[in-house]
Amino acid sequence: MVFGCKNRNHKKIQFYGTSQVQVFLNIEEEAHKYIHKDASASISSDGLIGNKIIVITGGTPKFPFVEDGDRLRVNTTLSTDDIMKTFQVNNKNLVDVTSDFKILAKSLVEGKGTAGALLTDEQIASDFKAIVVNLKIQQHLQIRWLQNWINSQKH
Repeated sequence: MVFGCKNRNHKKIQFYGTSQVQVFLNIEEEAHKYIHKDASASISSDGLIGNKIIVITGGTPKFPFVEDGDRLRVNTTLSTDDIMKTFQVNNKNLVDVTSDFKILAKSLVEGKGTAGALLTDEQIASDFKAIVVNLKIQQHLQIRWLQNWINSQKH
């Protein structure tokens, strides 16, 4: 069970240093029976870009229900701001990779470099095919020679 606690449910907020906060919540009496002592809290958004809310995950029935003054474990989660920052970094990286690939593809099409020459120069392609054919012939001859040698060792 998950509960969202809107602003009207907190009774006090205390700040510690630059990055810690303690929130004291008013939990409705009816909700107490769903929140166990092993429950956890996290900060989330009300929708994709909505207001910040505190989400309480109810915990497990093997633990007793929360009481006044209990503290909940806090789960750290990625915020939508963090996710958007990650998307922006990934988007920049994708633009960089795409730009690099565009340059590489242009060089290949223009026949630049060894790979470009292999792809665009008819003579190099023909020579490369001849090399492959010669290698296959040499392999076949080597196998035949080895078989003849093995047979000669048997006699």
